[in-house]
Amino acid sequence: MTKKKTQVLALMLGAGIALSGVCAAYPAVTVDGNALDTTTQMTYPFETGDDAFAYAPTFTMATEAGAGNNKWEYIEVKFDGGAKDLRSAEYLAVQIRVDAGNPGLTLGLIQNGDRYNNCVDENKFYFLSENGTISEMSCLYSAINLGTGACGTLLMPFASMNWQWNNNQSDLSAATAFYYTTCTQFNYDYALTIGNVGYYDGEPGASGTNFTTLVDCSESERSKDMYYVDSANPDCMKMPSESAVVEPEPPTMEYPFRAGEDADTWAAVWQGPVVGDSSTNWQTLRVKFDQETVDFSQASYLVIQYYGAVGSPGITFGLENKGARYSVAGVADGKPVYFMGETDSTSKKVANVTYGAVTAGSASGIMGAMIIPMDSMGWQFGADENRDLAAIDTLVLTTDSQYNYNYRIVIGEIGLYTGEAGSGTFTKLLDLSSDKSAKFTATSDLEANRGTVSFIEADAVREMMGDATVDIKGEGKSNSSYSETGVSGNVLINGSYGSLSIVEDSYGEDAMQLTATGITGDGFTAFTLSDGENIDWANMKGVSFWARNDSDVEVSFNFEIDCKVASGARSRFNILQGNRYWLYDVNTGKTSIYMTRPTATLPAGFEGWVRIPFSAFERASWSSGVAKEEFMSEGSVVAYLGITVSAANYLNQSFSINNIGAYNTTPQFSSSFVNADGKTIPELLGLN
Repeated sequence: MTKKKTQVLALMLGAGIALSGVCAAYPAVTVDGNALDTTTQMTYPFETGDDAFAYAPTFTMATEAGAGNNKWEYIEVKFDGGAKDLRSAEYLAVQIRVDAGNPGLTLGLIQNGDRYNNCVDENKFYFLSENGTISEMSCLYSAINLGTGACGTLLMPFASMNWQWNNNQSDLSAATAFYYTTCTQFNYDYALTIGNVGYYDGEPGASGTNFTTLVDCSESERSKDMYYVDSANPDCMKMPSESAVVEPEPPTMEYPFRAGEDADTWAAVWQGPVVGDSSTNWQTLRVKFDQETVDFSQASYLVIQYYGAVGSPGITFGLENKGARYSVAGVADGKPVYFMGETDSTSKKVANVTYGAVTAGSASGIMGAMIIPMDSMGWQFGADENRDLAAIDTLVLTTDSQYNYNYRIVIGEIGLYTGEAGSGTFTKLLDLSSDKSAKFTATSDLEANRGTVSFIEADAVREMMGDATVDIKGEGKSNSSYSETGVSGNVLINGSYGSLSIVEDSYGEDAMQLTATGITGDGFTAFTLSDGENIDWANMKGVSFWARNDSDVEVSFNFEIDCKVASGARSRFNILQGNRYWLYDVNTGKTSIYMTRPTATLPAGFEGWVRIPFSAFERASWSSGVAKEEFMSEGSVVAYLGITVSAANYLNQSFSINNIGAYNTTPQFSSSFVNADGKTIPELLGLN
């Protein structure tokens, strides 16, 4: 497990983050025009989080099969400003949330009474979740099932749609509405919330593609007459104002736990199973307190030191007394849970209880305190005589690995808060100033696929920059060279001739300047930066590093990563042709996406940060033993790390590199239209 670096880097950015054209200035690395797929990197087109559907109506449909004599229920969402010409549209984008059930939906557009929709079976459609992942689905029986709990944007390629009927010779030149329909014979007792609607005139994520909004309910409720409803449920449509709930103010209190470099010493790292189960398998983490029992009868809040390192599992938090459990699954969904970062002055709502669990996605990557109001929990089960909050003996966290796996969270100190937030009293129940690993136990229903618990020892300090590790840097290294006269310095250079010089990076720290100085052998200069150190990059997202092009032309290089898995097998991986990676320029403040070819390229004049996803790496053709799906899997280590440069192509062209590590969070763009929610590269690295 890693620690977070708390040192503040002072950096004056002359410009804000801008969404630059993808490789527009460098035709050699422009994104190809392939259609959208599950690996596409694109900006989420609508609001995310708690405010995503703040002004969107919810449609609650018939509660019984065949209600209304097997009725075809129909919802129509009319476009703002009347008819729109969609003949140049490539993808329809519909912001949608499945609040209950999993109906099969026929969806599309209306023009002059004609329907253009997903009526062709096996045609592909896509769902973009709020977390940025894209899933593929296909049409069956002229319907799409989004899945229970789906929340995001449905992307409907116009090429996968067709006229179901076209009695009036419509041509999409004057489409007036989005609609969906489904039959109560097979689809009932479900609820959907439908927000904004828009379209792309090209491939989403590609340079030059424009997005146009057709239905906008992001700022306020639209008039009810902009919707048409024909349902067996007479009270089908609810506007937010008709069922608005006044949210309580987030609790304000002084941060109750340790902060800074040693904040997670002796904390427990709960790692979920790497793969999910085919049926329910409850993973459980039990934590004992310093006292044998604790009185929660007067408590206002349960407070848990928490860090979401990998994944965003839905967790049921609870308290137990002799098997009787008081938890978030003991109350109706919708109750709030809060989170406070260790540097925050107040808390914020991290989630509502949903399906009896808390999905703390927005807390991922931040050390802080999970703050759970006692009235956001209730008795879930247990004998009446044991339902006693005055004699709680265990904190219990559970999650079902049928749906939640390959996660990693840190649970540290525990406390309770009594009285009004800000004026009450905090009491620490588990103090981790010493090793108390015996108080943590991980179990599961199926022991063959059980999560593990490990502990962050006091001397296991790992340098971090925001969400990224810092494993290799120029500090402490010296000039090195490999030439006809021999080798000098402490970094091994082999293959063709090369040199390593120590220079300053953007922050005045020692960085490594690499140069191919002569051609021999296979024509590649290899710089061995780490060998035998067994760096832990397991379950991380990709490689992060600072770089600067010190030449007048673009420079390309490759990473050589030797991945060793738990079995002892090891294979060499390097960058594969045609994958996206990110460049953030500290001088311009701009973030760009480039394509590997099959190297990483630094444009002339570039100085800043680079992130290359592990999905861009492939096993070398001459190497064997470790499959791609094992690359950076749980228990794996980086046994060797090097950088190779084609001396023939980049002779005497220098570039500098520093602070090489692995990152936790896939970055997002930020613009005047899109809130990246703290996931721009400078925010993730703590540069702002």
